[in-house]
This record gives sequence, structure tokens and C-alpha cells, in this order.
Amino acid sequence: MDKKDLRTMVASCDVVVAPSFSEGFGSVHTEVVAMDKPLITTYVASLPEVVSGKVVFVRPGSSYDILESLLTIKEDQQIWENLPVKNFSWNTTVDAIEHFY
Repeated sequence: MDKKDLRTMVASCDVVVAPSFSEGFGSVHTEVVAMDKPLITTYVASLPEVVSGKVVFVRPGSSYDILESLLTIKEDQQIWENLPVKNFSWNTTVDAIEHFY
């Protein structure tokens, strides 16, 4: 998909769900964040270091986590206003560091 088509598709979305089991740089993910669209993705490879902002990270392979994230977003559309603060916790940070090493 070329960048123009990607931007058109992302612009039409309320939320982008882009899980992955393995990811290099995550250029699609950075495009989504750059367009200020909410993103649900997985804690894999460099994604936690590359994307931030309106992002919810879920466990790889967990359709339950994705469903819960979508339901939370549907129930509380204002969640994106505070997401960077709500998404941060010491447990999340420790988990990401342990996963990295």
C-alpha cells in the first residue's frame, strides 16, 4: 500500500488496530501516531520505543486484550485525552524493560 492510500485509510478510522508478533521499525505504526489517530498494538520488538502518545499496548496474541481495549475506548471516548498518563505505570515500564532484555 502506498503512503497516500495508507493515509486515506487511516484518516477514515476511529481507531487503528495493528497487532504484530514481530516488527522491525513499525513505519505503519508511526504513520498512525503521526496522524494523531488512536492505535492499539502489541508489545513486540521496537514498537514500545518507537511509538508513543495515543497508543495502547497489548500482549502479543491476546485477542482478549484487543477486545478489552476497544470496549474501553467505545465506553469512554475521552480516554485518549489522558491516554499517555493512563498508559504509563511502573509495572508497564518494568515489563517492557524485562521483555527487552
